[in-house]
Amino acid sequence: MQIEVGSRLPVRKAEPTGFVWQKAEIISTRTAADGSQSYYVHFVDFNKRLDEWVGFDRLDTSKIEPPKPPATLDKSKTGPGSGRGSASAAQRKRRVEEDPVQLTPNKLTALQHANSVGPDLAASRADTPLGTDGELRSSEIDPATPLPISFGAAGLAEAGTASSTAPGTPGVEGANNLSAGGSMRRGPPMTGSIWSSDDVVTRMKNIDLIEMGRFQVRPWYFSPYPEELTKGPILYICEFCLKYQPTKTAFLRHKDKCGLRHPPGNEIYRKDTLSVFEIDGRKHRNYAQNLCLLAKLFLDHKTLYYDTDPFLFYIMCEIDDRGSHLVGYFSKVCAQTSADCLFQFVSEPSSNLSLSLVPIPSAGKESSEDYNVACILTLPQYQRKGYGRLLIEFSYELSKIEAKVGSPEKPLSDLGLLSYRSYWSFAILETLRNYQGSMAIADLSAYTCIKREDVLSTLQHLNLIKYYKGQYVIVIPVEMAEAHDKQAAKLKVRIDDQCIIWQPIDWVKRGKW
Repeated sequence: MQIEVGSRLPVRKAEPTGFVWQKAEIISTRTAADGSQSYYVHFVDFNKRLDEWVGFDRLDTSKIEPPKPPATLDKSKTGPGSGRGSASAAQRKRRVEEDPVQLTPNKLTALQHANSVGPDLAASRADTPLGTDGELRSSEIDPATPLPISFGAAGLAEAGTASSTAPGTPGVEGANNLSAGGSMRRGPPMTGSIWSSDDVVTRMKNIDLIEMGRFQVRPWYFSPYPEELTKGPILYICEFCLKYQPTKTAFLRHKDKCGLRHPPGNEIYRKDTLSVFEIDGRKHRNYAQNLCLLAKLFLDHKTLYYDTDPFLFYIMCEIDDRGSHLVGYFSKVCAQTSADCLFQFVSEPSSNLSLSLVPIPSAGKESSEDYNVACILTLPQYQRKGYGRLLIEFSYELSKIEAKVGSPEKPLSDLGLLSYRSYWSFAILETLRNYQGSMAIADLSAYTCIKREDVLSTLQHLNLIKYYKGQYVIVIPVEMAEAHDKQAAKLKVRIDDQCIIWQPIDWVKRGKW
């Protein structure tokens, strides 16, 4: 049976409990030497990292949907307000009605809180300042105005329901409502596949398996390794210098010659078995290029940049008797480089290009000076061990040494956004728990080095800002405070700022660009 590319049909998808039927789209087909057909499928409404090749026996052809014909533009209906990106009033109204309700003061409905809201708070709600769309704006709270902090005070703890998600485990809905500017509002889902590509080549994984040290890992996305190296069943990557080889024989030959047992650059942190190296993309171009190619296998929302010179890379490693093993990294643009000077390319990969990962530009513009992370990744074999959190914490510790606030470049991947929301929630709650009295948003931002917009959006996400007797207050429910204390007790590894040996780079000595 001939199945066309673009068709949709149920496909048996592997789950921990077994196989389930899931609707998928056929992206490509291939024929093996024995004549058998296999199909590259994308599961609808799932991240691209779950795409895979499947055999005909996993397809339910009885429910196949033929590919839809390309949409044609009716020129008679074009004009102002029509075309791509426009929407009718009915569509806009429908989107507004479908928007998830944020628990801002005017939306604490009487139906939900008639029995729990005190008379003083109910009377004050009518005077609550609101944005044009009924949502709390960052401009409505003066960052310099101290906000009273209450831990489940009578009459305040009941003012609004606490976030259903415990601190440190942010919900996806809240994550998807974080815009590039940090405010809470509805937007496109911030998933790794937010920037879809029309190029069928880049939509498909070009490497089936990589071997790196003791681990064999299945890549999640396309990465522009040289095409001749991607035709084998396994791509071998040296865990110390990150050089890639197409065959086991070539890799073993390289392994005997490779003298590295840790990343190049300066070791700026070490405690117990954890180490961090700072690598200058200008001095160590080959390592930086190899790192970016490796990272692209697991990052879909980043693109590749011509030159690694403007970037610094911070490599986190596990140390044992065999050497320092890469577990993750983050990069950032050097302070003297403007984000407006960065440009992208879409071309065939070439071995003489130095590559670096940068975010795909978002709709809004932000100063590059506010960014303390351009790209961040924990390798899959080391995930669920707390390393992502440590990388984020380390980036903010560097910001504290630089005495400036920071924020990651947008857009974040789905996993990255959850990790950042978890860290922001923990850091803010930890600061509030250890502080007595009132604290302004600006003070909270300066103390944690988290950008003001990120602080405010996190407070809104946790539903901690209330409007009480004519003023905004921060209310931390007792249950949330107790959950935070339990989470803090479980954290076995934290970044020790006393072990950081680092000073901001003197850009004059580094030389002219």
